[in-house]
Amino acid sequence: MEESRILLEDPWFLVMFKPSGLQVEPDKNGHPNLMEQVEAIYRAKGTLPGNFMLRVPHRIDRPTSGLQIISLRKAALLHFMQAFEQRDIVKEYLAVVEGEAPEAAMLMHGLRKDPVHFRAEWSDRAGNGFKEARLKTERLGVDNNRSLLRLTPETGRYHQIRAQLSAIGHPVINDPLYGAVRVDDTARIGLLASLLRFRHPRTQELITCTTDPGEETWWDPFRQTIAEISKPL
Repeated sequence: MEESRILLEDPWFLVMFKPSGLQVEPDKNGHPNLMEQVEAIYRAKGTLPGNFMLRVPHRIDRPTSGLQIISLRKAALLHFMQAFEQRDIVKEYLAVVEGEAPEAAMLMHGLRKDPVHFRAEWSDRAGNGFKEARLKTERLGVDNNRSLLRLTPETGRYHQIRAQLSAIGHPVINDPLYGAVRVDDTARIGLLASLLRFRHPRTQELITCTTDPGEETWWDPFRQTIAEISKPL
């Protein structure tokens, strides 16, 4: 793995760019994964510190690209897990979706995980096994019957963004699991974890990390817009 994927390196944690199609953690099938690649980098650097503990406090889906925090110490892991649970970490996503999506919306559904088919099911409301899901959407551009959206999830449900966008008829590009037309045969979709804002686990400094999309061509019509919104304040 290229060390350039490490966007922020701190003694307590890393912020990585995870490419779409790469899973975060190892599985029983031995697929390539981000955790093993990071560990290989640190082992190649030399002796690991005694308190080194490589863990993930959150995960982005295998088909999704973008920002992934990896903790390097137990105290950092506990800090980030608590911060995610208490919604103290701001997360934003960018997505290219099918069709001309609404200019702005607050999507509210009930979601539940289907463990057999590894997808989320949705309902118009929470209850009866469906948990509340809230997603704020903002349309940033339209091109060739596709829309660029900025997304702010207010809850953290399984496949929440993919399921809720599908529920309103605008599935993420190349996400056939949620009804999109397959554009290519890769395990990649037009969804990017583009921004994280959080406090340092030791100093409490407020940190903001952003990233640009990968090389997939569905981002091309929107790259200038993405560059504009990513400029520092």
